[in-house]
Amino acid sequence: MKVIDTLWFTNMKGTVGIVILEEDVTGDRKAYIGVVDGLNEQTDREALLAWGNKFSLDTVLRLRYLLTEKRKKECDFNYDKTEELRGEDGS
Repeated sequence: MKVIDTLWFTNMKGTVGIVILEEDVTGDRKAYIGVVDGLNEQTDREALLAWGNKFSLDTVLRLRYLLTEKRKKECDFNYDKTEELRGEDGS
């Protein structure tokens, strides 16, 4: 397996890592996610490969959708259509 990239998310409570790798034979890419110590990048990467949870493409696509979808306009129940029908001059 060849590691393509590693993403780290660190805050006051700890570090979460995502390792993206490519299979040697098939060329398929996979990702693993997990909580690590955050003390040594190589050790943390190895821990994710050994013990991390599979981070599926479906999850990635769902996150992308949720972050990029356009907000739907909500119905304005206070809108008065009679104002639109009367026109600007009030007739």
